[in-house]
Amino acid sequence: MPDDPETQLRRVVPDDPETQLRRVAADMQSRFTVSTLTVWLQQRLGQQLGTLTSSGDFGQICLDVVQKAEEQKWLDRLLMSLILAAPNRESALQALLSAVDSFAKVDLIRNLQEAFPRVCRIKLWTPEGDVHGTGFLVGPDLVLTNYHVAQPLIERPEDVEPDDMVIQFDAVEPNAESADIVHCRLHPEGWHVDSSRYHALDDQPDDPGDSYEVPDHTEFADHLDYALLRLEKTVGSTVSRLFNRERGWYSLPEKRSASPIRRRSSSCSIRREIRSA
Repeated sequence: MPDDPETQLRRVVPDDPETQLRRVAADMQSRFTVSTLTVWLQQRLGQQLGTLTSSGDFGQICLDVVQKAEEQKWLDRLLMSLILAAPNRESALQALLSAVDSFAKVDLIRNLQEAFPRVCRIKLWTPEGDVHGTGFLVGPDLVLTNYHVAQPLIERPEDVEPDDMVIQFDAVEPNAESADIVHCRLHPEGWHVDSSRYHALDDQPDDPGDSYEVPDHTEFADHLDYALLRLEKTVGSTVSRLFNRERGWYSLPEKRSASPIRRRSSSCSIRREIRSA
């Protein structure tokens, strides 16, 4: 029986940096032509091919692009875009992350595979303008996000309604409008499961010239900056078409490590709400 992908990855001996970049360039060369690469770089990464290379050989063109990406510090974005452009994204994730030594971590690969389908993009319409944020699944129909993302909806129900919030899964590409994106709405009635406002200090702009006394940690015990929201459907029990895997959700731990804040534990309080929901 062949080894599973993780076991195979553990046996990979890291190449020298130049060889790693050549492996990524070879992957690009196998997928694109000069014309399709030109369009793809512009649309996905905002890069002009003509500013990255002057070569007439396509293999060298791909290598020049990868080397420029490393020099200009956008290699991680290039790798992510290559993963999303691959027919089999899970295999591409394993292959491309192992191609660059700093990314060749089995745990990272596994965590990314789990995280991508569970993370969502959130947009809330308000009279003052749209509020944008992100969240992640902690139950089949439960999303955890920061309080400020849902704040207008929680505090001003006369101005903002549950239907004004849109939650999108698999919206991983910039400005993506793909058919693979899963659009969700909040549950019309039981959408607000639990929340804890942020501390007043979080409203104050950072100023290196300011000096103030840090409050006692107990002041933050009831200001944990989260909102637990219920969706209209159990999206966590579905399969992500974009990543071809079960979406799933993160289970909060039964216990958390010791903390100086004793009055309230964020994971425990949220877990109680999930159980009673």
